[in-house]
Amino acid sequence: YDPCVRVPFLMRWPDRLGENIRAPQLVQPHDIAATCLAAAGADTDLLDKMPDSVDLVSVIADGADVAHESAVCVYRNSGLYNGDRGDTPYFDPPVNATMLRDERYKLNVYHNAQPGGGTQGQLFDMHEDPLEVNDLWDDSSSLEIKNRLMAMLVDWLAGQEIHGLGSRGGDAWA
Repeated sequence: YDPCVRVPFLMRWPDRLGENIRAPQLVQPHDIAATCLAAAGADTDLLDKMPDSVDLVSVIADGADVAHESAVCVYRNSGLYNGDRGDTPYFDPPVNATMLRDERYKLNVYHNAQPGGGTQGQLFDMHEDPLEVNDLWDDSSSLEIKNRLMAMLVDWLAGQEIHGLGSRGGDAWA
């Protein structure tokens, strides 16, 4: 939910950025790395390893309206469980989720690795429902929005796999 991913990012660079600028653009964690690398004058080969990353100083200094069309957050059972299920450090059953957020909508998809488990998720209109109370996932009038966001997510996931593994499923590691 938004309190987990909507984290303020503060920058100060008096020679490059003006004062009291508030930028509402969607950003992702690897944008911070790209911003730091660009500010340090790093070799652009490093930035090529992060194709979705954006140098946020350039975005803000240039007054761009958009850094990303959407932002993605991936969670793959990485949380610790401190309950009474023995000493396992992970959730049981595993929690594997992906969130895609565009300017208006947020899509949460829960990936169930069990056969026949089906796809579960949530869809929120962040302009009309910023507290994420009204889930539109099963709302037939939101089907076109849900399908558009699901297609964006599938394209993003495939792009990550191709970039990380290579076009032949592993030749990037050869």
